[in-house]
Amino acid sequence: AETVKVADDEAREYFKKNSSEFIAPAMVRAAYAFAGYGEIRRKVKIPDNEVSEYYGKNRTEFLLPEEVKARHILVKPEAGADKDAANKAARDGAEGILKRITSGESFPELAKKFSDDQGSARQGGELGWFGRGAMVKSFEDAVFSLKKGDVSAVVETEFGYHIIKLEDRKDEGYMPVKAAEGRIRKVLAAEKSVSLARELMASLVKPFRETEDLNVLKKAAAESGNVRFSVTSYINEGSKEELVRDEMLRNAVFSLKAGETSAVVEAAGGAYLIKVIERIEPRLPDFKEIKSRAVDKL
Repeated sequence: AETVKVADDEAREYFKKNSSEFIAPAMVRAAYAFAGYGEIRRKVKIPDNEVSEYYGKNRTEFLLPEEVKARHILVKPEAGADKDAANKAARDGAEGILKRITSGESFPELAKKFSDDQGSARQGGELGWFGRGAMVKSFEDAVFSLKKGDVSAVVETEFGYHIIKLEDRKDEGYMPVKAAEGRIRKVLAAEKSVSLARELMASLVKPFRETEDLNVLKKAAAESGNVRFSVTSYINEGSKEELVRDEMLRNAVFSLKAGETSAVVEAAGGAYLIKVIERIEPRLPDFKEIKSRAVDKL
């Protein structure tokens, strides 16, 4: 294939007319301290009295709804048959099964033999525990009206005809504090980790603002505990470095001038404090620097 030749004058002219394509973005080198929420959370100790206090102030979080445990037998109308006749046959079949139950036959055994709900039939009609809103309205109304051990009359739903037995029920009530303790400790530890990370960064604001000596800053971060200190290479807004991947951090670092320190930045994974060491403003390079790019474009 013939090689395309581009004269220097052509490339220079292209550069002049399209200079915006060649502007180098702002670049910074920064030092930063980071306190991660996760690491702090693993070390936080939550006193028992704080667990009790949280439980007392937030009891509604631990309200357990009324629940029932039930079995059922479903008789479906035959598909494709005359609708009225199929419904009558299905209801008559359910009524016949109900008579056998009231005569003393085993509900689970009859469910295994006759229920058209194959998912529960294998377990003797067992539906497990459920609350209001889990079942269709007519089924729900029937099962929640039963007493423990009761068997319903035949109940019609959009699925067919049901016979329901209430195995057990739990009334609405509050989860005991002991059962809620693990959940409460996680919530309090998460809250404390954010607060402590913020405090750690706040304690470093003064040294970050007063010195550019990286060794001094590194030492101050180490003495704070649970803090990681890092220094970036030159980065721009297209870099894949930690300070650029998060939008809040990116906005913070590129809004600073050389020598300036950010406010404490609370990102998703932890709190940061950033000091820009050096900054190179956006600039238009000399033609020599971008000559090969201009030639490639032409």
